[in-house]
Amino acid sequence: MANHKSSEKRVRSDARKTNNNRIYMSRVKTYMKKLRSAIDTATDASSVTDLFKTVQSTLAKAASKGIIRKNTVARNTSKLANAVKKIGTKTETTTVKAKTRTRTSKKATTTK
Repeated sequence: MANHKSSEKRVRSDARKTNNNRIYMSRVKTYMKKLRSAIDTATDASSVTDLFKTVQSTLAKAASKGIIRKNTVARNTSKLANAVKKIGTKTETTTVKAKTRTRTSKKATTTK
């Protein structure tokens, strides 16, 4: 048990900060689970994209508050963005045009 006034205050503030961090991390994990399940059962790319924006925003806020490291946020955002991007390409029907190349022959000129 804390014996000094400052250490007692530290115990109280640590408990408050731990609670806030736990709440925020729970929110982040919940949004990430929702996005992953939406990606697995995706029929509409726009709803998944909207949910991704929410997850990205929540992760960025957690990083700015010091709850999660910035590199962890970047890694998770990148993975989720690639998954959302794949969903977009599955649902969209795009036609790819064949590229035609024109080649010009270059003659080597040699001087004697």
